[in-house]
Amino acid sequence: MGSRRVISLVLSFLLTFLCLTVGVTVTAFAETNDVEITNQYDISADRLYVYGLFKGGEEGYNLESESDRVQAAVMLVRLLGAEEQVLKNTYYHPYTDVPKWASNYVGYLYQNEIILTTEKDKFGPDEKISATDYTVGVLSALGYHKVDAGDREKAVYRAAKNAGLLTAEEVSLISETEFNRGTMVYISEKALNTKIKGAQVTLYEKLDKAGIIKNLPEPTDEIRYGKTAVKLANAKKAAANIITKAKENVGVRYRSGGRSPATGFDCSGYVGYTLVQSGVWDRYYAVCKAKNIYRT
Repeated sequence: MGSRRVISLVLSFLLTFLCLTVGVTVTAFAETNDVEITNQYDISADRLYVYGLFKGGEEGYNLESESDRVQAAVMLVRLLGAEEQVLKNTYYHPYTDVPKWASNYVGYLYQNEIILTTEKDKFGPDEKISATDYTVGVLSALGYHKVDAGDREKAVYRAAKNAGLLTAEEVSLISETEFNRGTMVYISEKALNTKIKGAQVTLYEKLDKAGIIKNLPEPTDEIRYGKTAVKLANAKKAAANIITKAKENVGVRYRSGGRSPATGFDCSGYVGYTLVQSGVWDRYYAVCKAKNIYRT
């Protein structure tokens, strides 16, 4: 069988296999894997998840994506251990553009002087929140209410360093890079180890004493990256294995009806043998083995 024909067959199958397995195009698969998430952000997200303070969503943690004001509000409420309280009660705020589901989150923060916007009647729920504004929110959650969103960046980060929330190196990194969910999670986890203003306990210690901190099992890959991403990763691994196995038999002679390297291959025999040997067709392999179709 010619090598060009073999490669063409394998590539054709791979395209079909990927689409049928995960329901996405190869282009989408490539785009998903272009994004890298820093190791430290992953660690912070895992810790917050185990504590019961961070949940992620359909796309997993999604740490590389932008964080809007509503997401920031939900994160701060959870960081304060107040989500259960928020879901049971009603809280006032002056903003006219907050979606109903998020109203009590925003209202709780507003009534506790944790302000994430400089506007008086508009919250901007879908607007991207800046690192400065989120740091202001975290400082307020720690009791540093004198630091408001109107302060300039240097003043806010100076307050963060003085409170022990961020180091000078962390301030430099955060202020010079794109603020996203990963950064938000990282600052939030740092807040847990920061002492509350006027107290001798950290936020973590306060939450732990109140019974808020949980000890959940380590997150699965589906929780971290979402079901689709896990399927894509598995498909990529399977595809790589198929190609490896396919190359092993490039050059085997053509034989009509052939199904093994010992006897030669026809087109369908070659593809079927490759899929069986790569482990993709486990059920098919069991049937073939029972009928002694393939010889190893």
